[in-house]
Amino acid sequence: MKPTIKDVEKIVNINLYRDVKRTHKGKVEENVKIKIIVPLLNLLGYDTINDLDFEHTVRNKKADVAIEMNGKPIVSIECKDLTENLDAHLEQAFKYACWRGFLVLVLTNGLEIRIYKTWEAATELEDRLLFACVIRELPTTFFENKGLWDLLSKENITIQNNIIQKWKETQSKLPILTSYIDGLFDYLPLNKDKNRLLEEAFQYISARQYSQGIDSLRKCMVLADITESEKMALLMEIGSCFYNQGKFIEAHGSLKEGLDIATVLNDRRRIAMYRGNIGIIYMFTGDPDNALKYLQDALEIFRQFGYKRGEATNLGNIGVIYMDKGDLDNALKYFQEALDMDRQIGNKQGEAADLGNIGTCHLKKGDQANALKYFQEALDMDRQIGNTQGKAVFLGNIGVIYMEKGDMDNALKYYQEALDMDRQIGNKQGEAADLGNIGIIYMDKGDLDNGLKYYKEALEIYQQIGFKLGEALNLGNIGVIYRNKGDQDNALLYHEKALDINRKIGYKQGEANQLGNIGIIYKNNGDVDNGLIYHNKALEIDRQIGYKQGEATDLGNIGIIYMYKGDHNNSRKYFQEALGIARQIGNKQGEANQLGNIGISYSKQGDTDNALKYLEQAREIFRQCGYIKDEVSILVHIGKIYITKGDPDNALKYREESLRIRDAYLLEHGRDVIQHTRDELSEM
Repeated sequence: MKPTIKDVEKIVNINLYRDVKRTHKGKVEENVKIKIIVPLLNLLGYDTINDLDFEHTVRNKKADVAIEMNGKPIVSIECKDLTENLDAHLEQAFKYACWRGFLVLVLTNGLEIRIYKTWEAATELEDRLLFACVIRELPTTFFENKGLWDLLSKENITIQNNIIQKWKETQSKLPILTSYIDGLFDYLPLNKDKNRLLEEAFQYISARQYSQGIDSLRKCMVLADITESEKMALLMEIGSCFYNQGKFIEAHGSLKEGLDIATVLNDRRRIAMYRGNIGIIYMFTGDPDNALKYLQDALEIFRQFGYKRGEATNLGNIGVIYMDKGDLDNALKYFQEALDMDRQIGNKQGEAADLGNIGTCHLKKGDQANALKYFQEALDMDRQIGNTQGKAVFLGNIGVIYMEKGDMDNALKYYQEALDMDRQIGNKQGEAADLGNIGIIYMDKGDLDNGLKYYKEALEIYQQIGFKLGEALNLGNIGVIYRNKGDQDNALLYHEKALDINRKIGYKQGEANQLGNIGIIYKNNGDVDNGLIYHNKALEIDRQIGYKQGEATDLGNIGIIYMYKGDHNNSRKYFQEALGIARQIGNKQGEANQLGNIGISYSKQGDTDNALKYLEQAREIFRQCGYIKDEVSILVHIGKIYITKGDPDNALKYREESLRIRDAYLLEHGRDVIQHTRDELSEM
């Protein structure tokens, strides 16, 4: 039964200095708790026996009263002496509430009562205040809008807790983008339509049904009593959902709308969140300069606020920009800064992500040993904190290393483990990525039918969940399978479908990649002029977006076209340019590929001495980096050159060396995955 004003008056009209008095020399926090707070909590609907915990302890600190629901702490209540200044206790009380994951902090000294929110990490303490009132005035404010009943009654706290818990579940489904709920739940009761729509939306998002989640969030936005603060929060969630579907243009539109509202309100904290997220969208749509600008702006604002978690997130995202631009040294610098900060604030999930990013940098540098070390550390961290989605990601990354080393059995083992984990938690996007990785293994082994099967399974999932970026990626992969099967018409069809999606979602890197694939098909069909046109289009985009690795690949593919035409001077000009970029960005595999291409070009021209010189350099890099298949391929080429030179002894020596390496692999792994050599290294 809902209490009355008279019920409230009975509690607050006691004589504080007579009824709440010192029974002995000392302070009277206990009397404040027993004579004022507990009766008020009973009026708010809480049962003293079942809902209240008077011995709730965390890190040797005990809450005066904790309200629990389903065994989880929801509200922390700190009672101080009548003479205490509450401001002096706020920071310590807040830290305790955050440590234990309380939703709300209540602070009182018997004369005044305050209520603070704890759920949004980016908020300054003074901005967290939801309610403040002199105890004597509670009968007047108790049932007012945003009063004690709205904020703290069991009925409304239950609603608030349910929705926030559902929102928290969505956060593992919305990686990278910063999300926040400030404004959605500041004041209760929320109207019933809003409650229903928010719970519905977050349930859909947790199930990765993003389109339905967006529909529910949009319905919430048109409710009559929606505030500007709520609009900003809803637009952030909508933008995040679009991002997770790979719909970057729509994501940018929602985030820009929210940023405009935050700018009008001069809400610097939310401006930082929006600018950081928009920076990530620019990163995917091929505008690295704007991406860096927005991320640097967000970083600066977070530093002004002293919000370390936001600072670490943006440092990591800036590192990703530099990594995509091929500036691996700068990327490592930012990732290390992010790692140091996440360790400082105890953000284990962020620490794992930073370790993974550092590992990826080392992998791009061709340093597989360090890459494996960092991926393993990240995996161990996610195991420690129980982040299953993170574990699946790093299992997949470790699989990539084994695949590049030519150890397909171990690669398949890690990909399968990641697949099982993603299926276990219902992570459809991760499941599709794992299936695609397994498809790569089978394709690399020459088992094109199995590769096609796995790619099509991945494609079906991406289409089912509406993740356009993944759909385009797997359409392209299927195109590669058909190309390798010699079915150039089907290959072209799939690459053109992938190209169309990448253009529609604004993903420039994917657009350039598919243009390059189409160029290869034209070359395979003997139409080298059209092949050259498409490779130059790809090169133009990769240069425009500053994607150095793509630029090097495009230059290499153009060099192959000229080599195919017999124009070896031009071919080596492009190979040398690609080689310079690979060395500049520290991409050892790319460096070795281009050295190999230069060697093959000299070989085709009959300059065997220069051919051997460059092929030996390529072989040494492949050997150092552990790229077994590529090393064997180079050894075979060198052996053929010695046959041309009329030197059967050296030809036999290199053939035996290639067989020795292959046999050593067979002895360790029991399977021959080194079936073919590649005349044109840059095409893969």
